[in-house]
Amino acid sequence: MRSWAARDEVARAEGLLMCPEGAATYAAYKTALADGRVSAEESAVLFNCAIGVKYPLPAVTKHLDCRSPIDYEELASAARETR
Repeated sequence: MRSWAARDEVARAEGLLMCPEGAATYAAYKTALADGRVSAEESAVLFNCAIGVKYPLPAVTKHLDCRSPIDYEELASAARETR
């Protein structure tokens, strides 16, 4: 998994905008899970030591209409679907 793909995955699933260095730690963790070096039952600490705003942002695929009421259940449902 590449850093940018990892950054986008974390942004969609958790709402965190990681810097490329932090996203690289997540990508390495996913690789270690996939090849068995780390078990899903183990704990891991990943460091995101900067902010992703300094870099190109992930593509925006959805927008909220600020003129209409927010359907929080729909937002929560969409968030659950990305996990």
